[in-house]
Amino acid sequence: MKILITAANRPEAYELAWLLKNENAELLFADDQQQQLIIAKETSPSYSHELLNFCLNNAIDYVFPLKSEEVRALTEAKVLFAEYGIHIAVPDLPSLKKLHNLEGMESWKHKSEI
Repeated sequence: MKILITAANRPEAYELAWLLKNENAELLFADDQQQQLIIAKETSPSYSHELLNFCLNNAIDYVFPLKSEEVRALTEAKVLFAEYGIHIAVPDLPSLKKLHNLEGMESWKHKSEI
């Protein structure tokens, strides 16, 4: 099993990896810059499709998006990813809307975004 953790330039990615360390999985880290694995910028209009292509090319089974814009985009594309057997670790769209679009969840925001 391969797990992709986004926002690899943030400490939260490695905190999550520590929590997942007991899983029998290969952990991959990616971000939109300064990483070995580069993914599209989360504000790109085609972010979901570009990430899907990345996941298919790298045989990713699970994606843990850590940036709020990624969470929003991937929540809407969760069904598309599921059609290819890729699980996105985000709530369903109605649940996400109940969270007020993550605006009050400071733990999901990087200090430079606050």
